[in-house]
Amino acid sequence: MNIFEKIKLFCFGSDQEPEATRDSKVVDYLGSLKLADLKAQAKARGLKGYSRLKKADLLALLREK
Repeated sequence: MNIFEKIKLFCFGSDQEPEATRDSKVVDYLGSLKLADLKAQAKARGLKGYSRLKKADLLALLREK
């Protein structure tokens, strides 16, 4: 299992796992990222106005989109 498969398994779990549990793992994973990594995620998703946000605000933006 390569690193990307491990991250996918950590974030999304197995198909038999309840969706709410998978969602909370994604939120936990995002919270563990550094601000620069969160900004990279926002850029990859094509979001606007993320560069001026603080970490908590950027996390909220990523969670809702």
